[in-house]
Amino acid sequence: MSTKVRSLLVRADALEGYFSSSDSGYGGLLSMLGESNHIEETSSAREEERRKREEEETLRREEDAKAKAEALKKEAEREVERLVEEDRVQALRQTQERDRIAQEARIAERQIELSWMAAVGLGVPSLRLQIAALAISTDASSASASASASASSSPDEKKRFKLAINALHTIVQQIVKRPEEVNFRKIRVSNEQFQESVGRYKGGTEALVSLGFRVEEMVVNELGECGKVLFLKEPNLEREMDKWGDWFELLKSGLGLLAEEVEKVKRK
Repeated sequence: MSTKVRSLLVRADALEGYFSSSDSGYGGLLSMLGESNHIEETSSAREEERRKREEEETLRREEDAKAKAEALKKEAEREVERLVEEDRVQALRQTQERDRIAQEARIAERQIELSWMAAVGLGVPSLRLQIAALAISTDASSASASASASASSSPDEKKRFKLAINALHTIVQQIVKRPEEVNFRKIRVSNEQFQESVGRYKGGTEALVSLGFRVEEMVVNELGECGKVLFLKEPNLEREMDKWGDWFELLKSGLGLLAEEVEKVKRK
């Protein structure tokens, strides 16, 4: 029996040695279990790290996309601002160019007016020439109208010169009676009544210019609108007495000559 016990003890020792030293023993089994857990933990950590990287990459891409979109938006806004500014500058240049052309046209027109008024001259001799031109132009107009209308002239056509000379006489007479009244010394060039009786005939407007009237750009109504006006400026009586005297004397002389023409027309 002791032999059997010893045999059992030997086998027990052998088994104990096996489990304590061999990888296939209990220690090895525990080691394998530990390594398995470590592998699983490592795999999970790697998976978590990969997921984080993917999230970070997604977030970075989103931020990049937002940044690009914002940059494109700002670029578009700048482009719109640039185009608006270009349009504004272009419109301003066009306006300035139109104003420049209009100003040059006004200057050229004014030069023509000044040259024309200078050519008409000032004084009674010039008035005589303009009355003669007026008589010719009214007759020519009457003859032209008669030829195109009928063989007989209408009363209106025969009285063109009479109407014109009477209108001029009335204008000057009103000024001589009340030289301080500005409205008597200002005639709108486009006035229909003036154009019908005087302005459309050669010598009509010129007759007034010979008495001192000048073509000016002036306010013509309460709305502040401007237009061409025949204006006779009165010298200051207190500061320019001699000049005023000459001015008024010319008007009286012109009125006398016009009165003579009115009487001649009445006798015809």
